[in-house]
Amino acid sequence: SKVGLFLDEEEDTVLEVAARCGLDTLQLHGQESLSYCSDLRSRGFKIIKAIRIGENSEEKLTYLLKHYQNVDAFLFDTYHPQKKGGSGLPFDWRLAEGLVTDRPVILSGGLNEENVLEAIMRLRPYAVDVSSGLERNYLHRPQGEHCSWASGKKDKAYSVGS
Repeated sequence: SKVGLFLDEEEDTVLEVAARCGLDTLQLHGQESLSYCSDLRSRGFKIIKAIRIGENSEEKLTYLLKHYQNVDAFLFDTYHPQKKGGSGLPFDWRLAEGLVTDRPVILSGGLNEENVLEAIMRLRPYAVDVSSGLERNYLHRPQGEHCSWASGKKDKAYSVGS
């Protein structure tokens, strides 16, 4: 899949970028409405809707998961008052432990080599997004160590689910 990340972008701009880049999945991190998501999905795109944990009560989170019935997956990310993602901070995982959805959940928000396995074991996500955790330490790692770190975590993650 080719995924494009968008934040409160005009639909025409999303469609133009998606066509130019050959995107098939759109990750939406803003205040996109249900109809906005539905329209993009009706054009053949898979939709990943980001939900910021910590910004909303458990009742509001449950409502959002039910409200966005037209998305293919959710991405749980950390709420930060000034940032819409990429804060490098984990959210309180207890807030997501009781959330139930029939769609895949991608876990994000401050995941790094110290906490990603615990996050996987506690929340059992479909996938994890560790980009911020790797980006912060990227320049301080020996060349080639990034891939070995990810491979090691992948092997351990598989053993968690068995």
